[in-house]
Amino acid sequence: MLRERPEISVAELAQTFDSSQATIRRDLRVLDMNGLLRRTYGGALSSEQVLFEPTVQERAGVEPTAKRAMGRYAVDHLIKDGNVVLLDAGSSIGELVRELSRSRMNLTIITNSILHASILGRIATVRLYMLGGEFCVATDAFTGSWAEQMLATIRADIAFLGVNGIDLKDGLTTPTIEDAHVKRAMISAARKTVVLADHTKFGRAAFAFVAAIDAVDCVVTDDATPFDVRDAMQALGVEVVGCEPAEADA
Repeated sequence: MLRERPEISVAELAQTFDSSQATIRRDLRVLDMNGLLRRTYGGALSSEQVLFEPTVQERAGVEPTAKRAMGRYAVDHLIKDGNVVLLDAGSSIGELVRELSRSRMNLTIITNSILHASILGRIATVRLYMLGGEFCVATDAFTGSWAEQMLATIRADIAFLGVNGIDLKDGLTTPTIEDAHVKRAMISAARKTVVLADHTKFGRAAFAFVAAIDAVDCVVTDDATPFDVRDAMQALGVEVVGCEPAEADA
């Protein structure tokens, strides 16, 4: 079934095979241990998807309302006038950038995303710096040692990161090692780090480890993220904000 689509839920498998969900979870655990799939919160992910890097355009179509609400919350509540802000690449951060384009805050912004830069560069109150390095077509962003070296020379008030997976055991993950290195450098360069991750990112793990969940200060998500997952992150000392999609249209 995972050959036909990348992800499936425990409930669907239980119905298909006329089995209990407890049995399905045990079977998935065994298949995960043998590298045949990747268990997620409430289901399973094709092992091929762990290495797959979707394009920014493909990701933009996933939970757009939730991402819009998260982006608006970040601009309204987390960014202050005069801040130095680090922005990772990605569709969730892209919604934050769109909200910033409606703001009048005086900001210094550093990003590795050419998509973000194309919007931010037109805002008169933004002083923009672009990270260099090797260009990645899938993310429309620069990665590699040049970007890391540049990040080592700056100190930002706040950094906003996107991730492909966030899991209590596996931490924050992304499909490529190069991208993981840049994200870690952003965490090191910022006084505060915020991850924007909608509910589809939880219980998933991509190929490259970025950091443990408690390496960041705050996770902004949407209201569909299970409360037990939020509680577990808060127990690690991470602030968790659940945004209602309606907030994006307020």
